[in-house]
Amino acid sequence: MNKKFIPTRAVWYGISAAVVILSYLLFGRTGDSQNRLRVFRMITDLIMLTCMVFFTKKYIGIGKKEYTEEQLAGILLCVGILMRVGYMIYTPCNVRSHDLWELNENSYGHASYLLQVINGHLPKTNTVQFYQQPLYYILGAAVSRFINFILQTKDAYSMVDAAKTVSCMASCISLVVSREIFRECGLTGRGLMRAMMLVTFLPVYFLSGGRIGPDALSGMFMMLVFWYTLKWFGEKSWKHTILLALFYGLGMMTKVSCATLAVFTALVFADCLYQGCKNGTWKSLLGKYLVFGVISLPLGLWYSVRNYLLFGQPLTYVPVIGEDSDLYTGGYSVFQRIFAVNVKNLFADPFAAVYDDYNLPVYALKSSLFGEFRFDKMKGIASVLLFFAALLAVCCMIALIYQIGFAKGDRMGRLCLTAAVIFYVGIVVFYLKLPYGCSMDFRYMLFLPVPMAVMLGKCTWFQKDVGRYADIICIGFSFFSFFMFG
Repeated sequence: MNKKFIPTRAVWYGISAAVVILSYLLFGRTGDSQNRLRVFRMITDLIMLTCMVFFTKKYIGIGKKEYTEEQLAGILLCVGILMRVGYMIYTPCNVRSHDLWELNENSYGHASYLLQVINGHLPKTNTVQFYQQPLYYILGAAVSRFINFILQTKDAYSMVDAAKTVSCMASCISLVVSREIFRECGLTGRGLMRAMMLVTFLPVYFLSGGRIGPDALSGMFMMLVFWYTLKWFGEKSWKHTILLALFYGLGMMTKVSCATLAVFTALVFADCLYQGCKNGTWKSLLGKYLVFGVISLPLGLWYSVRNYLLFGQPLTYVPVIGEDSDLYTGGYSVFQRIFAVNVKNLFADPFAAVYDDYNLPVYALKSSLFGEFRFDKMKGIASVLLFFAALLAVCCMIALIYQIGFAKGDRMGRLCLTAAVIFYVGIVVFYLKLPYGCSMDFRYMLFLPVPMAVMLGKCTWFQKDVGRYADIICIGFSFFSFFMFG
């Protein structure tokens, strides 16, 4: 009997939080610890490279059962957590940031919002970034005060920088939750490993986990909402109902865009109610729906109501940049922006150009790897990573087509397809309403790779001879992501 230890989900959550906080306490003050930081990167890179080589060797012989799927998935979880923590440690909060702005209370960026909460009050206006929901800043302020109390630091940079640990923990927990989603959807064997490699090494999770802002936390709650919708579909218990309502409420308290998945959950609720009407269980379902609304709506909307009463801010408010901005892309047709794939632009430069690009599919792919930023000193590795990412995207599209036309009786696959389509339609609508280069950034799409990874793992076309090519693509993508960001 195989008695090798397999950590539980709670253990992985604890590992994620402990590694993030301890690493930051030991190595996070990059200004005065460059030698320690260099040692940290050398040690973690050696550990991760060893794990990846070991994983690749065992993955090739996965059918021999020398190591179980859970143990191989555990290796990927360890590497993924170290990748996220490593990037967070060696990247200061003002490097590759979005809307951080000056580190004071009067700059109207993420830093100013955070510093105001640290000093004990919510923003008194909804100007620029102050319109955002407050949960990330509340958690960031609490963790920052704890870390800086231990480090005995009080300057504005240290107070702001420490809050990126919340983003990093959210990114690590998202990885653990994605593994649970794959388990819920019945992924096994090489399909499970391919799905895990996609979410473990997709660089947008490193980038979002290393910066100040609500994106990573919002992505985590979207994954939790999706997971518990699947769990509720399988077992309509009060526990699942209450947890799902809490995750929705907390998610909307992080970003209102988390409500995009409410369409998916509403469809699941409606289908279950229809089945309940046929078998006579509809009364108990109505009670659960009522409790779900009573918990999720006040929790998710209280800050929106506050801002509406104070400032007249609409529920879906986003500051308008204006057509005179260099970011404006409304001059291009809807077909050019949404449906066409600009292949020439895809391979002309591996990095996205926020002021010049307009094509959503290409920009989303590039920004999932490098955000809105350039890494010119590593352009060669970046180009190879983009090549493998493009091939992996093609594999995902093939899996999507398979799920639409050829998968029969795959209930979980259909639910993943539905969630992915609803979410992507939401992204398209968002870009049409706000036609700016920054609206295409993949940091708004952190949920999307998870249902796509499920469909990739379930596609039986990749379980035949052609599967070896999918293996090469996934492994190549993983290694070059490590070389780029490790």
